[in-house]
Amino acid sequence: MITASLFLRDLRHYLLTNDRWIRLCIIFCELIHMAPLDRDAALDLITEPMKSIGIEYHDKADREVILEYTACHPNLLQFYGKYLIEKIGKHRRVED
Repeated sequence: MITASLFLRDLRHYLLTNDRWIRLCIIFCELIHMAPLDRDAALDLITEPMKSIGIEYHDKADREVILEYTACHPNLLQFYGKYLIEKIGKHRRVED
């Protein structure tokens, strides 16, 4: 079973080891200061878009881990959601 904590560990590794991504952000990204979302808004941001494509969190603890690791920052929540979708896509099997 793939859990949020496994994805978060992989995401942390990616961010810490991908210097190219960081350099591109520094060069091409405009710095925008964003405040953390309140807990309910952050929870909606990680659950509602997933529900719309048929993905749900089976363990409430996974959602809490995501909120804790991202500190409810919208850009980190969005990045996590994109990362999660990509990982799920790689593990999904097409059945005959």
